Amino acid sequence: SAPLRFKMSRSRANGSAQAKDWLQEDRRLQKRAEAQGRLVQDFYRQSQARTEGVDEVYSLWSELTGRHHGHQREIGGQLDALRTSFGTLKATLERALGVAGSEENPHALDLDEKGIQELLERLEARIREFKSHMRAEYADLMEQEGILSREIVAFQQRSATWEKESPEELAARMRRERRDVAEAKAPDAGPQETGIEGKKDAESADGVSSAAPAKTRRQVADIDHQIERLGGAYGGWHAREHEAFLRLWTKIFGLPHTGADLRRDKGRKRLRALTDAAATVLFERSREEVRDYAEWYVEFLSLQQRKKDAIAKWREDTRKAQEEAKRKEEEHYVNLHPTPTPEALRRQQQEAEAKKRKLKKWHEAKLKKEEEGKKAREENERRKRMEELRRRKNFQAKKEKLAAHQLMKEREREAEERRRVLMARMNPTERRVDLSERVRSDLDKARAKGRDAQLKASGQTTPSREVLQKRVLDDLTRRALNGDESTTSEDCVAKHASAPQVRMAWLGVTRDASRATGGTHAWQRREYSEAELDRREEHRERAGAHDRMIPLGARDRIFVGRAVPSWRQGIS
Repeated sequence: SAPLRFKMSRSRANGSAQAKDWLQEDRRLQKRAEAQGRLVQDFYRQSQARTEGVDEVYSLWSELTGRHHGHQREIGGQLDALRTSFGTLKATLERALGVAGSEENPHALDLDEKGIQELLERLEARIREFKSHMRAEYADLMEQEGILSREIVAFQQRSATWEKESPEELAARMRRERRDVAEAKAPDAGPQETGIEGKKDAESADGVSSAAPAKTRRQVADIDHQIERLGGAYGGWHAREHEAFLRLWTKIFGLPHTGADLRRDKGRKRLRALTDAAATVLFERSREEVRDYAEWYVEFLSLQQRKKDAIAKWREDTRKAQEEAKRKEEEHYVNLHPTPTPEALRRQQQEAEAKKRKLKKWHEAKLKKEEEGKKAREENERRKRMEELRRRKNFQAKKEKLAAHQLMKEREREAEERRRVLMARMNPTERRVDLSERVRSDLDKARAKGRDAQLKASGQTTPSREVLQKRVLDDLTRRALNGDESTTSEDCVAKHASAPQVRMAWLGVTRDASRATGGTHAWQRREYSEAELDRREEHRERAGAHDRMIPLGARDRIFVGRAVPSWRQGIS
C-alpha cells in the first residue's frame, strides 16, 4: 500500500543519511589521526638524538593508532551488518508488496506488516546503540588527543630547556634532583617552627616581614629552601600534571588537603585508588611515580602547615607585645597626668560647656545665613520670573496692538476701496438730495413723537434743524462708506436728537449747512471743467473767504480753524 511504501522509502533515506554521516566521521577521525601521527613522527625525528622519553610517546601513538584501526574495523563491520539488515528489510518489503493484495492471499500484507514493524524497531534500537557507542568512543579519543597534545607541548618546553643547558649543568642538575629525592624520602628533622607573615606593603617575597628578627627570617628561609629542594610548588611535575593530581586527590580524599589524610589511610586503599585513577589521567606517569608524588605532597602540606603555624605564632606574639606596649604607654600617661582636683574638673566642664555653646551659636548662625541666602535666591528667582512674565505680557500686548493696528489699516483700506467704488457708481447730487429729504422726514417724525419734551425735561436744549441734519448726514455717510447698511436713518435721528446742543455763541456765527451737501475738491475736479473751477476760485478770492470754506459772515472773526469731520479727513 501507499503508507507502507512511504515508510519504506523514509527508512531507506534515513539509513543512507546515517551511513553517510558515519563514513564522513570515520574519514575525519582518520585524517586527524594521520595528522597527529605525522606530528609525532616529525617530533620524533627532530628530538630522537638529544632527548629521552620519545619512545614512550611513540609507543603511545602506536597504541592509539592501533586502537583507531580497531575502531575503524569495528565500524566497518557494523556498517556491513547494517547493509545486510537493510538488504533483508528491502527484500522482505518487496516480497510483502508483491504478495499482498492478491486473490490467493489477501491477508498476507497484514501479517508481513507486523514482522516489518518488529524488524524496524530492532533496527532503530541497533542504530541508537551504535550512535551512543560512537559518541563515547569519540569523546574518549578527543580526551586522549587533548592529553597527548598537552604532553607534547610540555615535552617540547622541557626539551628546549635542556638544549640551553651545557653537559656539565645537565649532569649537576640530575645529581641535585636525585639527592633531593633521596633527602625527601629520608626523615626530616627540619628547623624550628618559627615563621612570620606581614602585611603586603611591609613583606618580602617569602612572606616574612622586614621588621622580623634575622633569626626568624632565616628559619623561614630554610623552610622555603627545603620546599624548593623537594621540587617546589609542583614537586618537579608540570603545572597541568599537578592540577590533574589535585583533582584526583580531592575526588578521593576530599577537602581540605592535609597530610593526615594519607596517614589515616589504613591498608593504603585510597592510595591504590589514587594510583589507579592516575593511570587513566596521568598515563605518562607510572604507579611508583604517582605514589612518590603523593608522599611528596603529604610532606609539602606538612611543611606548609608548619610555616602557617609559625606565622600565626609570630603574629600572636606581636599582638601581645603591642598590647603590652600600649598598656605601658597608658600607665606612663597616667603617671604624667595625675587625677585632677574637683576645681580643675569644674573648670574643664565649664570650658567644655562654653565650647558647646560657641559651637551651637556658630551652627545657628550658619543655618541662619544659609536660610537667608536661600530666601534671597528664591526672591531673586521670583523677581526674575515676574520680570520674564511682565516682559512676555508686554510683548504679547505689543503684538496684539500691532495686529489690531494692521487689522484697522486693512479695514480702512477696504473702506476706502468700497467708498471709491460707491462714489464711482452713484450720482452724488441725487444721492445727497435724497438723503437730505429722508433726514428731514425722520426729524419731523421724531419731534412729533415728543422727543423735544424729553430733552427739555432732562435740562438739555434741542439742537437746531440744521445741526441735527448735518449730524445725521455725517453719521449715515460714514456708515455707508464702512459698509454698514443695518443702521437706518431713524436710528441716527434718535441718537443725535438726544445729544446736547453745542452752542457757538462765542464765535458769533452759525454752522453752514451747505457744506454738508457740497462736493469735495476731487469731486469738483471730476464734475466741473477747468474754466468753471478757475471762475469759482476767483469768486472765493474776491469774497475774501477762508480757504477752509468758512461762511462769508465769519471772515472778520479771528478764531481757530474749523474742525473737519472725521469721515472727510484725508480726502483730497
